Amino acid sequence: MEYRYRPIAALGLLPEMDMTRMKNLIRACLFAVTTQLVPLALIQQVWAANPYSVQQNTKQEFVTELKEAVIAARQFPKLEPAGQEGTPVVSFDYLNGVISNIRLEKTCGVRGLDRAALAAVEHAAHPNMPSVLKDLTLHVVIPVPFAFRKD
Repeated sequence: MEYRYRPIAALGLLPEMDMTRMKNLIRACLFAVTTQLVPLALIQQVWAANPYSVQQNTKQEFVTELKEAVIAARQFPKLEPAGQEGTPVVSFDYLNGVISNIRLEKTCGVRGLDRAALAAVEHAAHPNMPSVLKDLTLHVVIPVPFAFRKD
């Protein structure tokens, strides 16, 4: 597809742009629409076809799946007295199916729950990474809630 109005053609370059250039591009597109230089439908069409926007949506969906997998894998530690509650916050990097740099970002104040949250990251059944995210390192931060349970 070739576009005569340069800012429209530049939409495909969004991932390589710095913030100033990106803001200028968005302003130019708004100008093009408001002055009726380019129909809004054309900008929407190009924007929707932009692989960067597809990647961002896919990334958000995948990170949500990762978080759900970690929370599903949590195991309440058996050695903690009943009634212990807390929400430790863990983080990790995910690249092509490999988890690394697992860290406790914020303790909940109960050592056993903190360790259980870190273990949940290691033992979670992680979803398959979409191909559009291949070779992209994702840094994920997850609060892992542990609520009171009756035994």
